[in-house]
Formats: sequence, C-alpha cells, structure tokens
Amino acid sequence: MVSSDVPLALPSGYFPILYGQDSFASGSVPAVQGPTGFERELLYLLAALDAADVTGLVVVATDAHLAMRLAHAVDVDDDGDSLEFLELISGPLNAGPASELPTLDDTLGPQILYQETGFFNFLELRVQVSQGVPGNSGSTLVAEIRDESGAVRPGSRLERRVSRPASVPLTITPSSRQTESRPPNPSDLPDPGDFQWKSADHQHSKTPQ
Repeated sequence: MVSSDVPLALPSGYFPILYGQDSFASGSVPAVQGPTGFERELLYLLAALDAADVTGLVVVATDAHLAMRLAHAVDVDDDGDSLEFLELISGPLNAGPASELPTLDDTLGPQILYQETGFFNFLELRVQVSQGVPGNSGSTLVAEIRDESGAVRPGSRLERRVSRPASVPLTITPSSRQTESRPPNPSDLPDPGDFQWKSADHQHSKTPQ
C-alpha cells in the first residue's frame, strides 16, 4: 500500500499552462511544448518495483477533486512483463468537487474501473484478516468510496485478496521508457505577463508592455 498526495495518471495543478502540473502525471500542455509534472521521477520508482516483480500494489491518491479507481499495467523496466497495480483516487471532503471528468495521461496504460465526480467524498479502507485457517496468512483489502453522509457509492466497492509479501531489495535504475519524460526548457515557458489568474482573494492581471 502506497499513499500519494497527488495522482499518478491524472494530471492536476492550478493553472498548468503557466505553472505546469503538480501531479506525477505530465498530461499535455501545448503552450509549454513539453511534459511537466513529475512523471520521470515516478517511472524511476515504478521501474524498481517492476524489476523486483512486486505484486498486489495499491496506490491511494488525492488532490484530484473526484473519485476514481484505475488499473495500471506497464512494463517500466522493459523486461517483457508488466507491473500491474491499482490507483484509488478520492476527495474532496471540503474543497470544490470537479465539474467534469478529466483526460488521463496514458503513460501507465490506465483502465477506468470506476469514476464519479460532483460530490464530497472520502475513501474508506479496511483489511479483513483471515482467521481459523491454519497456514493461511492472507487477508482481504476492502475499499469503498463514501459520500458526505457516509453512504457507499454504487460501483465503488473493491475487494482484493492480499497475502503477506516477501521482503525484496529494490534498486532504482533508469530505463528506456524514462527518457521519454524530460522537463521542459525554461525558454519554452510562456511569459507570466501574458496571462490572467485568480487566487482565493484577489484577481491578478498583467499585460505585456
């Protein structure tokens, strides 16, 4: 189980055309003429997990203002087999919900298993431990999206059988896939004076002289 403050396959960020993405996903920002976000760093981490043949990985993420469950399958270390894992996105509890569903970044091969927006929500996770079965150390991970009243949202329930993983060493090395994600050249970024933007309390504007 991994907790992430930002989504992996869903680009997010305030005014990305100016500031770029603050998520792992780079997305597409034509005015920047290149990927932003932290996709390259993410691929280094996933390549180490792929090389160690990690299974049963579940990533819990927020900062997307919607609820979504994604299945990923990607051969990050180019060894012929894929790292398969789930990404569970939830929120918000108090901020403004997203008004529409966004376009996913396709780097990790995401498949949408559940998605819903326009309401306050949170993710409930619990582990049901198997008992009374000699030699059985497995458990069941249960994940549900609940709305502001605590009700489970239809179609959001996930049950996954898990077992105690073996300890494996992780070595973080580059792969050919990671060369596809490079930070933009600063000279390609738009001039901040060409845009208008809003903060919570003020509206800022500037026009080129």
